[in-house]
Amino acid sequence: MNKLTETALAKVKAKAAELTVGRHEVNAVVRLNGELIVAEGQMIAPTASLMSVEFLLLTLKAAGVTREHAMKAVESVAGEYLVDWTGSAADKKAAKKARKDALAEFDPEEKGKAVFDEFKNRLPKIPRKGAVKFEGTVEEVALTGGVLVEVAKEA
Repeated sequence: MNKLTETALAKVKAKAAELTVGRHEVNAVVRLNGELIVAEGQMIAPTASLMSVEFLLLTLKAAGVTREHAMKAVESVAGEYLVDWTGSAADKKAAKKARKDALAEFDPEEKGKAVFDEFKNRLPKIPRKGAVKFEGTVEEVALTGGVLVEVAKEA
């Protein structure tokens, strides 16, 4: 969902707050006033395609770690450095700092990161569409049934 759709949907949700729990059909028309800014597309490394779990386990295997020790290590690291995403912002920030500190202690010259970056840079680039940004106001939202909801102009 793009930002323009998110903005329009947020306005519809806000004005339809009185709806009961359940599924409701909606047919909304949103009038916008402003500009759409479309950025140029670019070629990027497909880092999301890197299978990080497979990469991690194969690295451990190459280092001579047994399956049992690898699983214990993964569980230990997950328990120590990964925070349940329902945790507080402070917990998440502390966990991120702990991960960075542990990595800095283990690999102060960031050689591991350099090896990974070199590998990542050898991957074929894939196209990514340019971002679309809306600068302007949502002026009104018309909902099904001819109900017109006026929305205060916002930048």
